[in-house]
Parts: sequence; structure tokens; C-alpha cells
Amino acid sequence: TIPQVKVVELFTDFNIGEYSYFRFGKHSVKWGVGYFFSPADVINIGKIDPEEPEKDVEGAISLRSMFTFSGTQNCLYLYLIPDLNSEKGYLAKNVAFAGKYDFLVGNTEIGIGGWYKNNRPPKMIGTFTSTLFDDIPVYGEVVLAYGLEEQWLKEAEKDFIFQGTTGVSYTCKEPKINLAMQYFFNGIGAKNPSEIDDITFNEKSLLYNKVGQHYLAVAFSKSEV
Repeated sequence: TIPQVKVVELFTDFNIGEYSYFRFGKHSVKWGVGYFFSPADVINIGKIDPEEPEKDVEGAISLRSMFTFSGTQNCLYLYLIPDLNSEKGYLAKNVAFAGKYDFLVGNTEIGIGGWYKNNRPPKMIGTFTSTLFDDIPVYGEVVLAYGLEEQWLKEAEKDFIFQGTTGVSYTCKEPKINLAMQYFFNGIGAKNPSEIDDITFNEKSLLYNKVGQHYLAVAFSKSEV
């Protein structure tokens, strides 16, 4: 028998000076801040499974450039993501470009970025992480896309599509309790998924993974040592 081999990550790191870092190869990218859902994660091949949110997500082959700024915690990320499925002669044309800038405002980290690929919906992205009462983490993501995948494929009229998510987590040490909750509005999805036909349902499942518009995930655990 021929063994089945799957490469999850294989990359090389190098740097130029003290403030420029580069990574090339197949690697997972942490763009979003969501726990159960992450619409801002537009680079990875895999998506977060809400039933197994801690599971590693499969990354794409890309060249990442990271630039830090002396005296700050701010970072600029730039990505080139080749499309290895493109026909010969179209590989360079179908390279995706992405960029994101992370900076601090008080105790809140904010990220602003964008993603572009030829004949695909361009996207603007925003993220934030902060704390409430100094010990309760909160986070959120927003994505604004110009058009749906099917609108670009069919060269139809484009709409602006919004996706947004926000969540909160809480940990108590005694007794040991963990609580996580996240809401996700998926502007791409249908208002009433049960009313759409099977073909549309399958198309949305294949293109976007999520078919509906509103999602809520909650996880609660209590343990004793």
C-alpha cells in the first residue's frame, strides 16, 4: 500500500536586520482573533471548526514579510499567496496580495488590513482585542467585501457584503470555570436557510462553509483538581 502523506506546515524563516522578518512556505496564519468563528481569516486554506476550536487550521503556501517598529509593539504584515492551481502563464496574474497593520491604543490592540486577488471579491478587514474590568478578554472582527464569489464568476452586478463577529471569555480560578461565547453575523448567508433550494444550499456550503446569517456559540466547562 502507498502511505497517505499530508504536509501541514513546511517553511523557512529568515530576517534582514533587527526589524524585518520573512517566512516562506506552507504555514498557518493567525490573522483573525475569533475563537469559534473568524471571518477575517482570509488566507488559510482550512477554517476553524466551532466544535473543535483549538484544532490547528491548515495554512496556504505564502511569503510573509513582517516589519516591526523600534520602541513600539506595532507590526506591519505583507503577504504574497500564489495560486498553484492556476494554468501555466496565469500563475503570476492570480497571485493574491494581503496586508495588515497591528497597533495598540491603550490596552486595545487594533488590526486593519485588506486582501486582493484577480477576479475575486476584494476585502477590507478590521480586528480588535481588549479587556473588560482588566481581566475579561473581549474581541471582534469585521469584514467588508465587494461582491460575492458567484457575482465575480458570473460578472454580475456587485454588492457590498458585511460580516462581523464579537466574543468574550471568562476564567475563574477557584472554582475552576471557563466560559466562552461568540456571536457571528454572516452577511453572505441566507436569512432562512431552510427555505432555499438544495442547489443554492450546496453552493453556499462549498463556497463559504456557512449557509445562514446568524450564529452563536457557547462553551462552558468546570473542573476540580
